Amino acid sequence: AAAAWTVTWNNHPGGAPRIEEDLRPRTSGPTVQQPPAPAPAAPQMSFFQLHGSMVELLRMFSKPTGIFCCACDDDARDGVEHVSVSRVVNVMDISEVRPMLSHAAVSKAEQLSRAKDSEIDDVLFRTAPAGKVAAAWSDSWLPTCSEFWRNAEGLAEDYELSVDAGRADIFVSHSWSAPENWEVVMGKDRPYATVKSTMLAVVAKDVVLARNEALSNWREVTFWVDKACIPQDDLHLKLLCIGRIENFINRCDRICILFTWAYLERLWCVYEWACVLVHKEPKHLWLQNEMFVSDKSLPLYLDCVRYFSLKRTKCFLETDREILAKKIDSCYESRPAFEKLVKATAVALMARSMLFRAGRSARLRKQFFEPWVELATDLGFTELSAALQTCKPAEWRETASAESAQTATRTSTRSDQSMPLPTKEKLLSITTSTYHSSIESWFDEAVSPILLAIRRETVKM
Repeated sequence: AAAAWTVTWNNHPGGAPRIEEDLRPRTSGPTVQQPPAPAPAAPQMSFFQLHGSMVELLRMFSKPTGIFCCACDDDARDGVEHVSVSRVVNVMDISEVRPMLSHAAVSKAEQLSRAKDSEIDDVLFRTAPAGKVAAAWSDSWLPTCSEFWRNAEGLAEDYELSVDAGRADIFVSHSWSAPENWEVVMGKDRPYATVKSTMLAVVAKDVVLARNEALSNWREVTFWVDKACIPQDDLHLKLLCIGRIENFINRCDRICILFTWAYLERLWCVYEWACVLVHKEPKHLWLQNEMFVSDKSLPLYLDCVRYFSLKRTKCFLETDREILAKKIDSCYESRPAFEKLVKATAVALMARSMLFRAGRSARLRKQFFEPWVELATDLGFTELSAALQTCKPAEWRETASAESAQTATRTSTRSDQSMPLPTKEKLLSITTSTYHSSIESWFDEAVSPILLAIRRETVKM
């Protein structure tokens, strides 16, 4: 959720005072208790406005030599924090505030003080290994991962989960909040945080299978996750990272979107989508929603895409829409053009996701895949609709299974019950990777060109 901030700028002619100093004037004689003066009304700024102001301020300095200290008000309403920025401590030596920050944040601040402008991304970019933020249902560390995904409130130790890196395998885009009707649709025994943890484990396993690596290597796949890869205990560093999200996207090989039926209602999610569609080709975008899509949720997904519009996105402050509008206006021919690209891409990516179950039976294809073909037609994407109908999931699955059976014959003459686990894993990898490869090749050849053509029409070049 986007945070809102209440900001007060105080002018001190003699420079910024030290925090421990008592700033009240000294008088001799008995102290006369004066009634407190009414506090001036502080202007409210949205998080995006604050971000823009801070970025502009930071551009005035060639090196990060100061640290901004903020005092958070205790009260919050509507889930929005209010922060009073009342003092600025000018710290030329990072060691003066070392006790205030985590070791990783201190290290980053020191690196930035020596970095050139062209090196800032190299300093700030980090990745978290899948084994730190994802877990299968049977993994003993699943409760720890679920706790990580329970809310967006990052701690210093969350940043310690990540390490410096040049690139990442996956950029994870998601909504921290579950859909309002999550328990009604999914049930009370499937916590949103736990499902997200397990879905990312599936993503990591898909990556190693595509590389023809051992399935056990999945924990080494690298993710960019905001909570783990952005320092949460230093406002300066946090704002720098937020301002470089697009640069970070370009450093990731693929984009994984944990796509719930409410994803396109979240302003922040749509902002990330706007960035992604400009910089990444469709074949590098993956909607991870296998555990989300069911008989109950499928109609919600169809409506989510059918009725998507910028006006329907939800945010805490209406002023937060300004940053999204500015992004759309700067990168796209028009707002309706952006909405067209989002709908076309969402239909195509959802159809591809449903192919993984459509290959199991004709009934599943009709139930989960065909509605997306029909929606493409309803929305006027006739060429896309025709392309989607050229897929052959049952045939691809049969071919993958036959290849796996041939390998099994060559590998072992024993029964499946006595076959060693590594051999079973290898056979599963062959079947899954071959089937996935068939879907990817079809999508790249038949569907991606149509989406790229729509992008050329809608994105400013």
